[in-house]
Order: sequence, then structure tokens, then C-alpha cells
Amino acid sequence: MAYLQKKYEEVIKLSEEPSIDSNEGAASQMYRAMALRETEDLEAAILLLSEVIKNRGLEKAINIRSRYERALTYLKSKNEKKAIADFQFIISKDFDYLDVQEQMKKLRGL
Repeated sequence: MAYLQKKYEEVIKLSEEPSIDSNEGAASQMYRAMALRETEDLEAAILLLSEVIKNRGLEKAINIRSRYERALTYLKSKNEKKAIADFQFIISKDFDYLDVQEQMKKLRGL
């Protein structure tokens, strides 16, 4: 686990500079947020993913993946309502996206 923690910290450090104004920068910040989630900095991860999602000029795939990662972060922070909202948005855009259907079944207790 210490090895993974160090790798997450490296990702966080290496992704400090890019902005979310380009697809590449937004993707970098999405990975930074994923690393923040794994280091238990959930609030920072949610804020960063929300900033990426706000940028309407990005590719659809980056927006959807950022929502997916934010939903997983909401789940980790025990905010199921917001996770469901993100999962529902994803389903409206791509019904078969990753494991969203399974996540929704778990959340609904099915």
C-alpha cells in the first residue's frame, strides 16, 4: 500500500500545472483527481472534477469519464444522492458506460 500511496502522490505532484482549457490538460487534472481520491482527499477531488465537468468545450468522453470518477468519489465520501445523479447523467448519454448499470443496481439495493 505504501508503494501505491507514493505513486498517487507522484501523480498529484506531476499534474500540478496543467489547466483544464484543453482536452489534454483536463485529462491530466482528471487523473490528478483520481489520485486525490485514492489519498483520501475527497473534497479536493470532487472540486477538481467539477471544474473539469464545467468546461463545455472538452470532448464528450472526458466529460463523461470525469462524471464517472466524480460519482465514484461521491460514493467514497458517502454522498449517494450525488453519485446517483452523476450515474443517471452518464446513462442518459451512454447507457452501457463501464459499470454504471451495476453501480446503480447496488445503490438501489437490487
